[in-house]
Amino acid sequence: MENWRLLGSDFADAKNLVQILYRATAKTFQSPRIMRHLIYALEGAGNYTDAERSLDAYIFIMENEKKTIAKVRREPRDLDDEEIMPDVDSDEDILRTVTAGIRLLVKYLNNGSKAMDLIHNLERNVKAWKVTSPDVLASVYHAIGIANSLWSIQSISIHLRK
Repeated sequence: MENWRLLGSDFADAKNLVQILYRATAKTFQSPRIMRHLIYALEGAGNYTDAERSLDAYIFIMENEKKTIAKVRREPRDLDDEEIMPDVDSDEDILRTVTAGIRLLVKYLNNGSKAMDLIHNLERNVKAWKVTSPDVLASVYHAIGIANSLWSIQSISIHLRK
């Protein structure tokens, strides 16, 4: 995935990368990293509908993983549990992926309603996870801005039709 990005995210290579990632999803059980990379590769290949589906799957996986981790931290554990490493992206990676998904929804799919739903969760997570990285916060607030701008245009259109 990193090589594809470094080589310019070529459209022709994205289709091959998507096939590799699809095969990887069949061999792993809900890996958030593979789903995250699949979102970017599908967008690069121009397959926006499947990229949106991958975003939904990624968000579903990450929400469940976060709930599981929170539950495990509340319960008493054995020493052997310390060796178990969950397959979870960092908070910053999650936020970057969701902001990329919002950009996908706004730029290519024209889905302001879903983008607005995602920004509400995004704002809540930024506060709950106490994210302080300026790059991540800039990406988050940019996504909030573009989602709000699309929704304002779409909601005016809906209002004027009535």
